[in-house]
Parts: sequence; structure tokens; C-alpha cells
Amino acid sequence: MKRRIIMILAIIAVMMLAGCGTTQIDLNKYISIEVNGYNSMGVATYSFDMDAFEKDYADKVTIDKSFNIPKKMEDLSDCEILFASCISGKLSKSDKLDNGDKITYKWKCSDDKAKEYFNSELIYSDIEYEVKGLTEMKKFNPLEHVSIEYTGVEPIAEATVKIDNTYPEMKYFLVTLDKTSGLSNNDIVVANASLLIEKEEFIEKYDNLPETGEKQFTVSGIPTYVEGTTEIDGDTLSMMKKQAEDIINSKTASWMSISHLDSIEYIGNYFILLKQYNLEAKHNNELDLVYRINAHLDSYDTPVYVTYYYVVGFPNITKNVDGTVNVDVYKYYDTKSTFSVSYKINRKTGLGYYVEKEAYFDGYSQLEELKKGWLISNMEKFFYEDNVVE
Repeated sequence: MKRRIIMILAIIAVMMLAGCGTTQIDLNKYISIEVNGYNSMGVATYSFDMDAFEKDYADKVTIDKSFNIPKKMEDLSDCEILFASCISGKLSKSDKLDNGDKITYKWKCSDDKAKEYFNSELIYSDIEYEVKGLTEMKKFNPLEHVSIEYTGVEPIAEATVKIDNTYPEMKYFLVTLDKTSGLSNNDIVVANASLLIEKEEFIEKYDNLPETGEKQFTVSGIPTYVEGTTEIDGDTLSMMKKQAEDIINSKTASWMSISHLDSIEYIGNYFILLKQYNLEAKHNNELDLVYRINAHLDSYDTPVYVTYYYVVGFPNITKNVDGTVNVDVYKYYDTKSTFSVSYKINRKTGLGYYVEKEAYFDGYSQLEELKKGWLISNMEKFFYEDNVVE
């Protein structure tokens, strides 16, 4: 009797061992991780080696009859159904990867389901992977293909961006400046470049990594306004005097036949400088050349001699960094004031018969009147030099 009981217990133990004989599956050995692309733009992928998995467990994995196989899995093997039903996972990060980044494949498995329906014990742990071997992508810096163009005069110069459009990539960038006006030499202008499309799209088009950011430019080469006559060289002054005298001769050439020019004499200049520079101002400085003109009128009994004063002003005279002076002699202001002089003409044959007439001249009959009308009336706006000698 005792021997019979021992045999029964042995049979039960065998049966219990047979029921607990689950298949242990090491999942980590079937996962491979791969990173491709360029440094900072690496893309990670993973794969599960189903062929090796089937080879190792095709005769060990069986499906319990109680498991309701979904219709879409009916054509799959037992190993494939186990994988589809119980095994999954994902990477902690899969794009925009740099060399040295560490990513992790994290499993998400249905352990209980695998034991209950597939008699399998899933063994796994997170898989850490260090990114390496990504090549450096050639970079495209748009700020290497822009320059700054300066126009105007210190301290009211302006800046504009000039883009080298021989690089087709530049059409996908917007370049702006932090300051575009009110500039002087040695000021700092900051250019900022931003990408107008997605980085991935740019890389796909040009196989280059687009860079964005800032670049500083130092303002240079802007001319300054001349601030006094001592800064105007002799050759430039002679050029302005020649133009002024041509203007006066042109005016006198249209006189009536009774009017005669005797002499034109340069007697000095006024220099005016705007107290506060203004981009919209017609003149921020001006050199006014003053002339004394002597003329006479034919008159009945004796010539009428006339002395008057005329001014021609040249505005916005500038000086380059090398000291050379710039002036546009074809842009000028001249006298608009007029005055009249009486003279006599014969009315008919015979002595004592005459008529008084008025002849009009462009200019000022007195130097003080010129100074008052041309210069003093604007003193609140300008500093000035008086270099006129009567």
C-alpha cells in the first residue's frame, strides 16, 4: 500500500512539472537598432529578427486552444501570433540625433497573456544605444552670402541688405537688420537670418544643413558732412566758384540791350550748418558764395551805374573717410530777391524829352540786405561762418 502511494505521488509530480514547463524567451537578442543620416539629423530605427525568432522557437511556442485567434492572424505562424499579440516596444527618441546621444528601446509586453495562451515566459530589459558614426553634414550659412550697403551721410546714414542671389538657397532665408537708419561710422548693425521652410525640407533640397542666427557688421566708409570752410580744399572751392560765375553770366546774358555787365567779383562766403541733422532736410550744410556785381544802364543823359550782390549756395557738402570733398555743383540755390533801378530813355527827338523807366536786377542792392535775407532769417536753425569781406 505504501509503495502504491509513492508511485501515485511521483506521477502527480511529473504531471505538475509538465504543466509548469513554460518556454523562456530572451527578447533582447532579436532587437537591432540602427541610426542613419547626418550628425544632428540622425534617424533611429529598430527591427525584430522574426526569422531568427521562428528558427529558435517554432517547435517550442504553442497556442492554447482557449485563445481566440483574430481573423487577421489566421494565416500567421504561432511565433508571429505571439509577437503580434504580446510583444511590442518603442525608442525613447528616434530623430534629430547627434553623435553621443543615448537612446533607449523600451519594451511593452503582455507577460501574463504570453504565459496563459502561449506557455511562454518573456525575458527582456531596456536596451540602451549610443549614437555614433554619423557624418557631419555640410552647413549652409546664409550670412556668409550677404553684405550691407550704406547710403547717406553720417549720422543719418541708412543700411540695406544686399543678398548674393547666385546661391539659390538664399531664397529660403529672410535676412533682417536690427538698425537701418540713423547710422554713423563704427556703429554695429546686427543681421539676423531665419529659415522660411522646414529644416528637413531644406536638407532634402540641397543636402546641406541650414544655419540661422546673427552676424555683426561694423558700419564704415560713410561720408560725413563738412562742418566748416577749413575742410574744403582749394580745388573744390574753385570748381564751385566757376559754376557760380557761369550761373551769373547766364543770368546777365538775358539782360536788355541797355544793361551792361562791367565786372563780377567774389568777396567771400557764408557757411551754414544745420544744428540738428535731418534726413529730410534740403540742406544739412551749405556754402554760399557771395559776389559783388558792377553794371551800368544806358540812360538819356548819363549812364546809371549799379553795384549789387548775388549769392549762389551749394548744399550738402560731404567729406569721404580719406578727406576728399564731395559736392554736386549742379544742385544749387541762387538769389531770388530783386530790386529796381531808375533810368531815362529818349521819348522823341530833341533835348529834354525823356521818360523814366525801371530796370530790375536779381540780387540785393546792399550787402546787409543779403545777409539779413539770406542768412540771419534762418539763424535759429543753423550755425554759421561769415567769411565775406566787403
